[in-house]
Amino acid sequence: MLLDLAAAHAPTDADHAVTLAHQACDMLDDHPYSAAVERIPAVHRALAGTPAGVELVDRTRALCLPSVAAER
Repeated sequence: MLLDLAAAHAPTDADHAVTLAHQACDMLDDHPYSAAVERIPAVHRALAGTPAGVELVDRTRALCLPSVAAER
């Protein structure tokens, strides 16, 4: 749900969106689940071209989740 909220906030508040996405990454670090992993690309697209978006790509790749690694 946090990743859905991040994608929704991205067009108007990238800072809030990336905060939500980082919270989701923290949770995925401890408890990965496929439904959340599938939402990561939507957040990447929503934040594309922003400094926060670049940082988020690096953060999600650090999780070593197969769906995220495939985006490289």
